[in-house]
Amino acid sequence: LAVNPLNYLIAPRIVASTIMMPFLCGIFVLVGVLAAYLVAVLAFNIDEAIFVQRISDVVKPKDLIVGFQKSAIFGLIFSSIGCYMGYYAQGGAAGVGRSTTKAVVVSLVAILMIDVALSFAFYDPNKKYF
Repeated sequence: LAVNPLNYLIAPRIVASTIMMPFLCGIFVLVGVLAAYLVAVLAFNIDEAIFVQRISDVVKPKDLIVGFQKSAIFGLIFSSIGCYMGYYAQGGAAGVGRSTTKAVVVSLVAILMIDVALSFAFYDPNKKYF
């Protein structure tokens, strides 16, 4: 069919996951804060104003920005690795299973290593956070 698989299959998946991961991260942050609010206010009877004050003391805008940047980078990493492993899968259904397992393991290790590197890059080691 003379269709370039890089342009037709791989590039849209990588771009989509890189763009959508920060949105998913934002949803998860909102759900996490809402769940923490419900537990704190309903289960532990903490005043709403105190909860909001403490959460704004603990969570800084830089933390959210860094989290969104890291999530975009992680989306790029895992989609690139997944597309690479899927593109070069061989051996029928068994080969696809092996490629999937290999992609998951490689993605987890790569994200862990890059997360450590990004944490050192984004945060000042001389600043006291606690």
